Amino acid sequence: MRDTNLQIRKMTCLDICQVRRLPVQLSQRPAKAMIPRKLRALMYDPNYRLVVVARDRQVAAFAGLNFSSPGEGELHFLVFDCFAADRFALKQGIADQMEAHATALAKENNAAAVLVRSEKLGETAQRFYEERGYVLLGNILMKAL
Repeated sequence: MRDTNLQIRKMTCLDICQVRRLPVQLSQRPAKAMIPRKLRALMYDPNYRLVVVARDRQVAAFAGLNFSSPGEGELHFLVFDCFAADRFALKQGIADQMEAHATALAKENNAAAVLVRSEKLGETAQRFYEERGYVLLGNILMKAL
């Protein structure tokens, strides 16, 4: 059941404290390691997208999405650099919506695949991605588009 009050939007400076407190990590880099100065700098990086899922100004999920810079004739990818959610986000399908949003964004930008570094992922996080079509290749989970 989807919550119609949810909004996927660009992260703002006002979201930083909430993002750093999200407890469920679905990426290698924990959200709490993203210091405010770095988050502010990434907001202006053209290859990076910082997005949140919010309900009534409360952040339920966050993703730091990095588009690889392709060289001439090379494929480019969308990488989940950071992905975190609150405990209810997983149960309510909010994390699913964020992953679907990232996949749609990757397709819109002609990325060949969505990637997640898997070397420090927990079992729950790895299962989350595998259930959504990602395949483990070495230390990368990949979803071909």
